[in-house]
Amino acid sequence: AEEDQVPAMLLELDVLPKLVDLATHGSDEARAHAAGCLMLIAVEPAHMAAVHAAGAISPLVSLLTPPRVDDANAKNKKSKKKSKKAPPLPPAIDLAIQNAAGAIRHLSFHDPCVQEIVESG
Repeated sequence: AEEDQVPAMLLELDVLPKLVDLATHGSDEARAHAAGCLMLIAVEPAHMAAVHAAGAISPLVSLLTPPRVDDANAKNKKSKKKSKKAPPLPPAIDLAIQNAAGAIRHLSFHDPCVQEIVESG
């Protein structure tokens, strides 16, 4: 199959509900890859309505807010200088954020999605 046929093939296989479920409840890696698949499907204007109807917007928006990283050495806070730079995100969470942002960007070109994007985030 050609690369440009992949989004249509995924829709034919009815994977959107599973992708939305993975983006919501999966492991960090599963969420990252589910968001990537949703981004791939949403790039096609003809497929945006299906992604929207599957309920993908809220899970994608929620992926844009990374979990707070607790200071593992909270007891030693006084001895350490405060860093102005946040610690790096785990790779899977970073990828999930990038993919979710890309999917939301694509979906923002579909007028019916815009209001839900705003309300979700």
